[in-house]
Amino acid sequence: MKKNTLSAILMTLFLFISCNNSGKSGDSASTNPVDESAKGPNLTEISKKITDSNAFVLAVKEIETLISSIDELATKAIGKKIEQNALGALQDHN
Repeated sequence: MKKNTLSAILMTLFLFISCNNSGKSGDSASTNPVDESAKGPNLTEISKKITDSNAFVLAVKEIETLISSIDELATKAIGKKIEQNALGALQDHN
């Protein structure tokens, strides 16, 4: 191995070892059994947030469907109104 490659590997190993060796207060090992970092993420809370976000997405999709339906109805109604106005204008010209 080249000297630079070996040096880079050794520095990386030293970095991992030194970063992984400190506890909550900088001690070499954590003596607190109720250490928050050792517990990991609260899966119940994460699951609730995912469920809430899914419900929100479904509500947004329902609103999007409702708006597109209203848009279609409005387009049809405006088209009929224009047709009626055009027919009325044509009757006046006869």
